[in-house]
Amino acid sequence: MRTLILITAIALSIPLLVNAQPPSEEKIKEIEERRTEFVIKFMQLTPQEAQKFKPLYKQYLQDLRKIRQKRKEFRQSLKKKGNNITEGEAKQAIEQWLKLEEEKQALIRKYYTTIFPQAIPHSKLIMLPIAERKFKKELLKEIKATKEHH
Repeated sequence: MRTLILITAIALSIPLLVNAQPPSEEKIKEIEERRTEFVIKFMQLTPQEAQKFKPLYKQYLQDLRKIRQKRKEFRQSLKKKGNNITEGEAKQAIEQWLKLEEEKQALIRKYYTTIFPQAIPHSKLIMLPIAERKFKKELLKEIKATKEHH
Protein backbone atom coordinates (compact mmCIF):
# COMPACT_ATOMS: atom_id res chain seq x y z
CA MET A 1 0.00 0.00 0.00
CA ARG A 2 2.82 2.42 0.90
CA THR A 3 4.51 1.64 -2.42
CA LEU A 4 1.31 2.45 -4.30
CA ILE A 5 0.97 5.76 -2.47
CA LEU A 6 4.63 6.54 -3.14
CA ILE A 7 4.30 5.75 -6.86
CA THR A 8 1.14 7.87 -7.09
CA ALA A 9 2.84 10.79 -5.34
CA ILE A 10 5.80 10.59 -7.70
CA ALA A 11 3.58 10.40 -10.78
CA LEU A 12 1.45 13.36 -9.69
CA SER A 13 4.36 15.57 -8.67
CA ILE A 14 6.49 15.13 -11.78
CA PRO A 15 4.45 17.45 -14.08
CA LEU A 16 4.25 20.12 -11.40
CA LEU A 17 7.96 20.02 -10.66
CA VAL A 18 9.09 19.88 -14.28
CA ASN A 19 6.95 22.85 -15.33
CA ALA A 20 8.23 25.09 -12.53
CA GLN A 21 10.55 27.88 -13.69
CA PRO A 22 13.97 27.27 -12.12
CA PRO A 23 15.66 30.19 -10.36
CA SER A 24 19.01 31.45 -11.61
CA GLU A 25 22.26 30.34 -9.95
CA GLU A 26 22.64 33.87 -8.51
CA LYS A 27 19.13 33.73 -7.01
CA ILE A 28 19.81 30.28 -5.52
CA LYS A 29 22.97 31.55 -3.83
CA GLU A 30 21.10 34.60 -2.51
CA ILE A 31 18.34 32.40 -1.07
CA GLU A 32 20.88 30.03 0.46
CA GLU A 33 22.67 32.96 2.11
CA ARG A 34 19.38 34.27 3.52
CA ARG A 35 18.50 30.77 4.66
CA THR A 36 21.86 30.37 6.40
CA GLU A 37 21.49 33.67 8.24
CA PHE A 38 17.89 32.86 9.19
CA VAL A 39 18.89 29.44 10.53
CA ILE A 40 21.79 30.85 12.56
CA LYS A 41 19.54 33.48 14.09
CA PHE A 42 16.68 31.06 14.75
CA MET A 43 18.96 28.54 16.47
CA GLN A 44 20.43 31.38 18.54
CA LEU A 45 24.01 30.41 17.76
CA THR A 46 26.78 32.29 19.50
CA PRO A 47 29.19 34.16 17.20
CA GLN A 48 31.74 31.37 17.71
CA GLU A 49 29.20 28.64 16.91
CA ALA A 50 27.96 30.57 13.89
CA GLN A 51 31.50 30.98 12.60
CA LYS A 52 32.08 27.21 12.78
CA PHE A 53 28.60 26.22 11.59
CA LYS A 54 28.18 28.55 8.61
CA PRO A 55 30.74 26.96 6.24
CA LEU A 56 29.51 23.47 7.16
CA TYR A 57 25.92 24.45 6.52
CA LYS A 58 26.79 26.08 3.20
CA GLN A 59 28.55 22.88 2.11
CA TYR A 60 25.51 20.88 3.24
CA LEU A 61 23.25 23.05 1.09
CA GLN A 62 25.57 22.59 -1.90
CA ASP A 63 25.61 18.82 -1.40
CA LEU A 64 21.82 18.78 -1.16
CA ARG A 65 21.62 20.88 -4.33
CA LYS A 66 23.71 18.28 -6.20
CA ILE A 67 21.24 15.58 -5.20
CA ARG A 68 18.32 17.81 -6.21
CA GLN A 69 20.01 18.31 -9.59
CA LYS A 70 20.20 14.53 -10.06
CA ARG A 71 16.51 14.31 -9.14
CA LYS A 72 15.68 17.06 -11.64
CA GLU A 73 17.57 15.26 -14.41
CA PHE A 74 15.74 12.06 -13.45
CA ARG A 75 12.34 13.79 -13.69
CA GLN A 76 13.27 15.31 -17.05
CA SER A 77 14.24 11.92 -18.44
CA LEU A 78 10.87 10.55 -17.30
CA LYS A 79 9.05 13.48 -18.86
CA LYS A 80 10.76 12.82 -22.21
CA LYS A 81 9.42 9.27 -22.17
CA GLY A 82 5.94 10.52 -21.37
CA ASN A 83 3.31 7.79 -21.44
CA ASN A 84 5.54 5.56 -23.57
CA ILE A 85 7.21 3.92 -20.61
CA THR A 86 7.40 0.17 -20.34
CA GLU A 87 6.72 -1.75 -17.16
CA GLY A 88 10.43 -2.56 -16.89
CA GLU A 89 11.41 1.09 -17.34
CA ALA A 90 8.84 2.13 -14.73
CA LYS A 91 10.22 -0.41 -12.27
CA GLN A 92 13.77 0.79 -12.96
CA ALA A 93 12.66 4.42 -12.54
CA ILE A 94 11.15 3.66 -9.15
CA GLU A 95 14.38 1.97 -8.06
CA GLN A 96 16.40 4.95 -9.27
CA TRP A 97 14.11 7.40 -7.47
CA LEU A 98 14.38 5.38 -4.24
CA LYS A 99 18.17 5.29 -4.60
CA LEU A 100 18.23 9.10 -4.87
CA GLU A 101 16.03 9.35 -1.77
CA GLU A 102 18.41 7.04 0.10
CA GLU A 103 21.35 9.17 -1.04
CA LYS A 104 19.64 12.27 0.32
CA GLN A 105 18.86 10.58 3.66
CA ALA A 106 22.46 9.32 3.96
CA LEU A 107 23.73 12.86 3.38
CA ILE A 108 21.38 14.28 6.02
CA ARG A 109 22.37 11.57 8.49
CA LYS A 110 26.08 12.23 7.88
CA TYR A 111 25.75 15.96 8.50
CA TYR A 112 23.47 15.66 11.53
CA THR A 113 25.45 12.92 13.26
CA THR A 114 29.04 13.64 12.30
CA ILE A 115 29.64 17.08 10.78
CA PHE A 116 27.28 19.59 12.42
CA PRO A 117 28.00 18.39 15.99
CA GLN A 118 31.61 19.49 15.43
CA ALA A 119 30.36 23.08 15.36
CA ILE A 120 27.24 23.24 17.51
CA PRO A 121 25.70 21.26 20.38
CA HIS A 122 22.91 18.78 19.69
CA SER A 123 20.57 20.92 21.78
CA LYS A 124 20.79 23.61 19.08
CA LEU A 125 21.11 21.23 16.15
CA ILE A 126 17.70 19.77 16.96
CA MET A 127 16.24 23.17 16.01
CA LEU A 128 17.65 23.08 12.47
CA PRO A 129 14.71 21.28 10.77
CA ILE A 130 12.28 23.66 12.48
CA ALA A 131 14.31 26.66 11.33
CA GLU A 132 14.44 25.34 7.77
CA ARG A 133 10.68 24.75 7.63
CA LYS A 134 10.03 28.21 9.07
CA PHE A 135 12.35 29.78 6.49
CA LYS A 136 10.63 27.87 3.69
CA LYS A 137 7.20 29.09 4.86
CA GLU A 138 8.46 32.69 5.00
CA LEU A 139 10.02 32.40 1.55
CA LEU A 140 6.83 30.94 0.06
CA LYS A 141 4.78 33.76 1.60
CA GLU A 142 7.20 36.27 0.10
CA ILE A 143 6.99 34.64 -3.32
CA LYS A 144 3.20 34.54 -3.18
CA ALA A 145 3.03 38.22 -2.17
CA THR A 146 5.38 39.13 -5.04
CA LYS A 147 3.22 37.23 -7.55
CA GLU A 148 0.06 38.89 -6.27
CA HIS A 149 1.54 42.34 -6.85
CA HIS A 150 2.43 41.57 -10.47
